[in-house]
Amino acid sequence: MYRYVIKRLLFTIPVLLGVTFIVFTIMALTPGDPGRLILGQTARQEAVDQLNHELGYDQPFFTRFFNYIKDIVTKFDFGVSYRTQQPVFDEIWARFPFTLRLAVFSIIFSSLIGVSLGILSAVKQYTFIDTFSTVMAMFFAAIPGFWLGMMLIYFFSYKIPIFPTHGADSWDGFVLPIITLTLGGAASLLRLTRSTMLETIRADYIRTARAKGASQKIVIWRHALKNALLPIITVLGMQFGGLLGGAVITETVFAIPGLGMHIVTAIRQKDVPVVMSGTLFLAALFCIIMLLVDLLYAFIDPRIRAKYSR
Repeated sequence: MYRYVIKRLLFTIPVLLGVTFIVFTIMALTPGDPGRLILGQTARQEAVDQLNHELGYDQPFFTRFFNYIKDIVTKFDFGVSYRTQQPVFDEIWARFPFTLRLAVFSIIFSSLIGVSLGILSAVKQYTFIDTFSTVMAMFFAAIPGFWLGMMLIYFFSYKIPIFPTHGADSWDGFVLPIITLTLGGAASLLRLTRSTMLETIRADYIRTARAKGASQKIVIWRHALKNALLPIITVLGMQFGGLLGGAVITETVFAIPGLGMHIVTAIRQKDVPVVMSGTLFLAALFCIIMLLVDLLYAFIDPRIRAKYSR
């Protein structure tokens, strides 16, 4: 097991290097320069060129890239924001808790609603509960997140002023964003759980368990669900990693100062250190989440645990 973890962590290094190179290349190909961004549109070109020279932006592409990697490896220095002149990781750590809070609560509620209704739909196949759950899952899966967020604001902030329209100053400011993210995630989990549970319920060992006199509760929770969990856990891990970096639409609609919205703002203003550090941070976080998902497989399935122990 330890050997597998070390191997996966070592494999993370080339992945992060590849992500860094791709994002660095894209940012280099986009128009604009940091000197003009920092000094403004009214600054003289001589001053802009001088600042770009001090920042090393006038150097060749590969020189700038290797210098960036060298600063990270030798000094753990990810640079300073062009806009705020603050260390980029100070800004990331200030905004990441908002995104993490959204992602954690959304994935918890999504899993509780989606997995529970998916199991119920599979057990009650072709009944009213199954039909209603499937239709609602397709409905919420088809709704764009930004539209759902705006509708929630319209009904529960303007028509019925229960929750604030924006901001993250108090707990009630997170209610509508969490609902927006939860409904879409629960819809996909419901459909996946239903299909995997139906496939598992029809397996031979489930029929054998029922033939031996096992109750419906034991058959569903101890036998069927345990073997249907692997694809569900995979999707949960991917959804959680996606929420950490992809909740930018919800953060924008509800004006939550999270990490996703911060990176998008930096992309628009070509704040390269913020974009690079934020993307690298999210990529490393996603790799860690997927490693934890793989390790969770070992605790659920003894066959996978035996494979890891070799």
